[in-house]
Amino acid sequence: MGFLGVLLPMIRLYLVGVRVLLYQLFNRSFTLPALPKQNGRVAIVTGGARGMGFEVARRLTELGMHVIIAGNVEEEGLEAVTKIRGQTKEGKVEFLFLDLSSLHSVRQFAQRFKATGLPLHVLVNNAGVMMVPECQTEDGYELQFGLNFLGHFLLTHLLLDTLTHSGHHDNHSRIVNMTSATHYGACLNLDDLQSRSCYSSHGAYAQSKLALVMFTYSLHEQLVGGAVPVSTSAVDPGMVDTDLYQNLCSPAQLLQRPVAKLLFRTPAEGASTALFAAVATELEGVGGCYLYNGQRAASSETSYDQELQAQLWKQSCSLLHDNWRANTNLDRSLIRCDHDIQWQGWYRMFYQGTSVGMPESCVPRFRCGTNVTLWLNGPHPRPEDGIVTREVCGRWNGDCCDYKPPSIKVKACPGNYTVYKLVDPLTCNMAYGTEPRTHFQQRLRLRMDLQRELSHAETAQFTSQIREKLIQMGYPSDITVKMV
Repeated sequence: MGFLGVLLPMIRLYLVGVRVLLYQLFNRSFTLPALPKQNGRVAIVTGGARGMGFEVARRLTELGMHVIIAGNVEEEGLEAVTKIRGQTKEGKVEFLFLDLSSLHSVRQFAQRFKATGLPLHVLVNNAGVMMVPECQTEDGYELQFGLNFLGHFLLTHLLLDTLTHSGHHDNHSRIVNMTSATHYGACLNLDDLQSRSCYSSHGAYAQSKLALVMFTYSLHEQLVGGAVPVSTSAVDPGMVDTDLYQNLCSPAQLLQRPVAKLLFRTPAEGASTALFAAVATELEGVGGCYLYNGQRAASSETSYDQELQAQLWKQSCSLLHDNWRANTNLDRSLIRCDHDIQWQGWYRMFYQGTSVGMPESCVPRFRCGTNVTLWLNGPHPRPEDGIVTREVCGRWNGDCCDYKPPSIKVKACPGNYTVYKLVDPLTCNMAYGTEPRTHFQQRLRLRMDLQRELSHAETAQFTSQIREKLIQMGYPSDITVKMV
């Protein structure tokens, strides 16, 4: 199996490559339409110092954008900035260090960017490595999966709040994930995402690109479900003449060089569909699509498997040490914040997997300790109110409202849900500090549809069973249950 585990992915990828080359032999490269000016808008392009990433960064700058080139080689990034500035007087371009193979670096980058106070309208997840020898990231993940997919997965989540605030329902922010036709030959092995049982550089690369396509679809569904003004697309640039092919086997490299001159796209041609996805008016509000040569195309059958998408999402969150979790019982577009996450954006609060329904006023002492984690002082805002600030009180000694931690910002969002932001990161643990015990002074109402009327004995037995179940769930032992 070890030999076949290496050989079969290689064969599948080279067959896909032949199919792409035949298409490029008989079809011209996509020609970009006139793109609208982007003055005042901000974009981040990972891997923007060379190849297609450089072309994307250069063209976005020409359109008037403020472009941040994110890369892991500072000298190369600064050189790209100088080159772009020499070619255009439009827009603005700068470099920020980002090593996508380091989750710590990804978090640092997000913090540095947010500290600038800039909005973010376009995120192009372009950086990647291809068919490298077996090695691991500093976090212990297989390099291609860790850098191509997992680093971008985390980066996107860390910047999603900024993208959301920068978008409008008639002018979405956009996320562009650069993938590859190699995903057609990929197998997603959820039992071995790190390719430890049998490493194939071809298989690992294809898997990382398939993961990006599936992430695009999952994220799109969640954004649409939450009425979030952000669109996301997967872009296949075709076979492009870049340095990515330096890790091909020797025979393939010898063949690649003359073929590249004849049939490969140039970096500028390869960047055209990504630019189209990033700013074209034709794609305003359009997301969840796979774009190839400027057109929507069908990705692999596997990529549409929603169960696999959900499992990949869950495992990816787990690999990030559970810092980000998609809620599976409620609105999946809302992301749960754990106690060890710094509160730098807007979050829907959850407690033990349940959406926190914040009451509209502080409460007396006898109501402390309910399963609602925090009490909100003042009414919830309406969408037209924008952002309001409220004080909160939790389960503390004395009256709940005697303790006033740093305020919480609240805003109502389209879709009839409310999001919260604790001003001081140190109070994040308060959101999950309350024990799930409820001392209700008011009645709880539970409606059940019964097919027949119960006898007195059946009623007594039924209410007793409900009471025992509630006590097992953490409700007070003196709770009473009545059927009316």
